[in-house]
Amino acid sequence: MSLMEIGRFLDLLPLWGVFLATVLFALLAIELGFRLGKAWQRRTHVEKEGVIGAMSGATLGLLAFLLAFIISMAVNRFDNRRGLVVDEANAIGTTWLRAGYLDEPVSSESRALLREYVGIRLDAVDPAKLAEARVRSEQIHTQLWSRAEVVARANIQSPLVALYVESLNEMIDIHTKRAVAVLNSRLPGSLWLGIYSVAFLTMVLVGLQSSYGERQNWLSLVVLVLVFAVVLTLIVDLDRPLEGLLTVSQQAMLDLQAQLQALSP
Repeated sequence: MSLMEIGRFLDLLPLWGVFLATVLFALLAIELGFRLGKAWQRRTHVEKEGVIGAMSGATLGLLAFLLAFIISMAVNRFDNRRGLVVDEANAIGTTWLRAGYLDEPVSSESRALLREYVGIRLDAVDPAKLAEARVRSEQIHTQLWSRAEVVARANIQSPLVALYVESLNEMIDIHTKRAVAVLNSRLPGSLWLGIYSVAFLTMVLVGLQSSYGERQNWLSLVVLVLVFAVVLTLIVDLDRPLEGLLTVSQQAMLDLQAQLQALSP
């Protein structure tokens, strides 16, 4: 399995599936470590924990550091997507206002396209409508730009037309940034491979350490596993732009849509 396929495999699972799979993964690693520890004790007749406790604590600390590092990356991507929604709403609103500088019928036609564009951008939040919304968005870009070209050629010296073209260009640029942020700006598969590898070895060491006791303290082990699974599921949720419990608010676009509808003739 390639590194990219690791991320795609996680995408195939719902969040509760990621949580359960992570819990089972960690418990199996602990059980493996416990059995290896018991087998080693029977073979060497050594029943003292030795440096295993220190090694287990060190790897748990390293795992916590990696989780903090990855969740920071996921939060930064989440904040970037949230900021782009506001930027796009502002860019569309500015373009709609400056469309009033254009001569008729280009002004009314452009504003009608912009009102449709806001609805299309809201539809793009739905994964089932994403592909269709992206195609229609790019069609509207072409239609708006072709109209702007005609007006710009007829009014080469007009600073007002230049302002409209500038805002239209910014709107198109932000669309591209949002598309990249949603479709391509994901945590790389190498990070997922690294965190699960470190987690596996850490849980094996925890199981190995517990094998030196009279019996396993399953309560503390289960709590450890649940905490790890919750944190990792939270990271997966943050890394999913179009689904999950933590989604980017579209309130700025909804407010803009209501405003443009209220200003419609």
